[in-house]
Amino acid sequence: MGSFERELALYETKRQELIVSHLGQYVVIHGDTVLGVYPNFADAYGSGVAEFGQEPFLVRQISTEDPTAQNPALYAGIISAHL
Repeated sequence: MGSFERELALYETKRQELIVSHLGQYVVIHGDTVLGVYPNFADAYGSGVAEFGQEPFLVRQISTEDPTAQNPALYAGIISAHL
């Protein structure tokens, strides 16, 4: 599987359960394991780094909506896109 496919699949499997109990908080997922749910991104990321080090892990805000793609560097003018 490609990058984060397992983690995203697990998130989707548990999404409704997470929405009911943790809407707006952040979940940390590595492979097939949910490390935990945290009140903010900084706490979630810090816990992921403490547990997994430099291994990739997913931090995702628990939401009823799908996230939109964002590129702050594009919005800030640091990079440009020509279509």
